[in-house]
Amino acid sequence: MRADVWTDSNGTTFSNITSSFGYMDCSSSVVHIDEHNSVPVGSIQISGISGNVGAYTLSWNNGSTNANLSNLQAGTYTLTITDWYGGQEVREFKIGYLTKWVNVSGFGYIPWWNSLNKFGSTNSWSNGVAISANVLKSEVSGSVKYTPPNVYDNTYRMFGLTNYNTVAYYASIKYAIRTYNDDVYIYESGFPTHTRQGILQYGDELEVERSGANIFYSRIRHGKKWTFYTSSSSVNIYEELHADLSLYNTNSNMSSIVTTFDVQLDLTADVTHIDIDNVIPGAIDLSVLGVSGPYSYSWSNGSITEDISPAYQGLHTVTVTDQFGNTNVFSGRVDYIVRWDYTDGILYDEANNVLEKNSATSNWGNNGASSCNKLVGFQDGRVSYEVESLDQRFIGLAEFNEENWYSFNDHSIWQSNNYYRIYEKGVSKGTFGTVAIGDIVTLEREGSNVYYKIKKVGQEEVVLKTTTNVDSSKALYADASIYYNGTKISELLASYTCRTFSNYIKPQKKIDGAIYLPTGNKFYLNFDELYNTNNSLLELRVIDESNNEYIQNNLNVVSHGDNRHEIDLSDFSSTISSGYYLLEIVNNKKEKRYLRFKI
Repeated sequence: MRADVWTDSNGTTFSNITSSFGYMDCSSSVVHIDEHNSVPVGSIQISGISGNVGAYTLSWNNGSTNANLSNLQAGTYTLTITDWYGGQEVREFKIGYLTKWVNVSGFGYIPWWNSLNKFGSTNSWSNGVAISANVLKSEVSGSVKYTPPNVYDNTYRMFGLTNYNTVAYYASIKYAIRTYNDDVYIYESGFPTHTRQGILQYGDELEVERSGANIFYSRIRHGKKWTFYTSSSSVNIYEELHADLSLYNTNSNMSSIVTTFDVQLDLTADVTHIDIDNVIPGAIDLSVLGVSGPYSYSWSNGSITEDISPAYQGLHTVTVTDQFGNTNVFSGRVDYIVRWDYTDGILYDEANNVLEKNSATSNWGNNGASSCNKLVGFQDGRVSYEVESLDQRFIGLAEFNEENWYSFNDHSIWQSNNYYRIYEKGVSKGTFGTVAIGDIVTLEREGSNVYYKIKKVGQEEVVLKTTTNVDSSKALYADASIYYNGTKISELLASYTCRTFSNYIKPQKKIDGAIYLPTGNKFYLNFDELYNTNNSLLELRVIDESNNEYIQNNLNVVSHGDNRHEIDLSDFSSTISSGYYLLEIVNNKKEKRYLRFKI
């Protein structure tokens, strides 16, 4: 092979790798991913290979030796053509996404043709705007490509990459190529930086690409690229970019603009955990980052709103769908905030729920705390926390522990400065990985197994160790021990709570021992409360006593006056198993009363 290198009159350098015996050429047809027209994969077809001496052999970077590739995902595909004598020609093809446009004004947008048509009767750059929903993320390489439909139609067109842009003027496109007939002009933020005249031929693609800290402006013909200008000034690699365009001539159009990047739906959420003592219900406040709304939401609990409140204990999953059918899934767990009951050598700031060691000596034998939260026997449950400092601490699960020493934990993780160490009843079970701020540490009892888990930032949760044949009949509490004086633990979370059901409602009718029995799927209660259900100031929920979880909200209630209430269970009693349940009634002052009943 040889490399041909030449410089044009503008000082632009071109290079081309060709066969030792001469130049080989080919024709190509590329189909990109088009979600509007249900084209979920791309394809490449090669034909008309010419030059040098056949027969030709083909070799793709994905291992194929065929002229046609199908079922392609977005990405770069490199073809090496080899002739009879070993001469080679290399071509590069990119499968991308047909651009989806939002905030369209002054253009007619036909999604199925991926076409934007200029409105109005005046030739102007400033009366049409559109921005792509496709997002090139920060620190990621990517490009936008366009094939001019006619190189001799006396029409001005401009396209390129920009930060989010709602301004109808070409100068607002940060990195742009402007075409007029077969001439090409480079503009950056409205200023011309380079000109290439008379270079376009029918079928040529033009590309604006960010790669590292450079912007490359190129012409592509059947997989062969010539870069005619490179900009490295003021290129911000941390900036998110979109495809952008502008049209000057009335009744002109641009279609089939292709990006190597698709619509991005980034989902984040603020989770509020349940705080029984301060009467704070759980909630998930979801945020969707993207430009392709409106969005639809489908939560695992049946909700179709963006946020959910109250959100009861457990894992909640939402699927978010944008206007183009793109989806993303978020899962968030709501738990109970651990409240501390027994403390020794630790200062408990109950208002802010913070434990802080206040002993003058840094060691394990002069401090401890045990939770109010109680994991009852034969029930699965977990306790977790986020690493907030590298100070030494033990977090574990223990039978009620009045000893201020870590060895009384049945199951615990020792955050030993830089390493995680697992201890059971004071006996080391090994060292498992390094500690980092932001790690989520979890101990979970499931059946007769206990799992020790770590979730690193941006990674999946992994199990460090599993202990089998655990006595699941024991009730367990969260337990903590701190080594250094002044070290704090600000928040532990548990899947179980410390709710005690000592304040009961007075039923009007049958009692079987201490258990209230519904009559014909209905309760009849006398609830001495200033407010009644007619003004919606009472909230009624049902709790499954076996796992301490809410299973029903907004029961059908009829008030008969004199604080007598009829509560209908018909909507859900046939769908749950027999067992013991609690009816929770909450007034507008957030005071709670409970009725234990059996189905």
